[in-house]
Amino acid sequence: MLFAIGMARSQEPLSAEVQQRALKTVTSFAQGYLNRIPNFTCTRTTKHMVAPAATRRWHDEATVAYELSYYGRDEHYRLLTVNGAPVKKVPGRSTAEGWLEMNGNFGWILKELFSPGVHPHFQWDGWQLLQGKRAMVFSYRIALAESHATQSICAGRLFFTSCKDKNYGFHGLLFIDAASLDILRISDAPDDLPSNYAQGISTVDYGRVTVAGAEYLLPVADSIETYNGKVLFRNDSTYTDYRKFTSESTLKTDAP
Repeated sequence: MLFAIGMARSQEPLSAEVQQRALKTVTSFAQGYLNRIPNFTCTRTTKHMVAPAATRRWHDEATVAYELSYYGRDEHYRLLTVNGAPVKKVPGRSTAEGWLEMNGNFGWILKELFSPGVHPHFQWDGWQLLQGKRAMVFSYRIALAESHATQSICAGRLFFTSCKDKNYGFHGLLFIDAASLDILRISDAPDDLPSNYAQGISTVDYGRVTVAGAEYLLPVADSIETYNGKVLFRNDSTYTDYRKFTSESTLKTDAP
């Protein structure tokens, strides 16, 4: 990757050829990502915040820790603590008020952005320093006609629930480590969604993590901001203590 190391020393825009080489490397990595990551367990700790849309003055709702197990290409959660209290000692008031939960960060955006048949429009956006590393930044956009991303909105009466799926395009930023060509961050925001569907922006940060003696690129943090009417919600999460998934790990989903 000598060409990438040289790029990091320059503030000048990259040549079209070098940009394409970097994007081609990242695309090749992302298209086989879900087939390479192992089954694992880690701890996800999320700080939940809420604010009036008019003022954006955030205040804390709860800090929630889960044991997260990834197997069968899906995420499974077991609630550990709320505001530092073990789950069996959580005050009833805390669980009754609830909080906004999000999941699906282990491969969703990579699959939607880099799937064969999807042709994102990338554009050079400059350099940024991220995680202490010089990052190449590209903006991107996925047109509605090519996007596989969907969002559901559900309504229920008694024992009957009706859900309506809506396909949407999306856009965001892609951050690539100039030295290693690792993906450092991807942000995404929806386009083409009616106002009654969830709007907002999310980011996923990736880092090199060792699981069972092997190194993988896995999420280390994420953030999502969305709104419901005049209320904003924000979740900031970190992923720590990665380890190999075993039968002693949780085998169920447990999310409020």
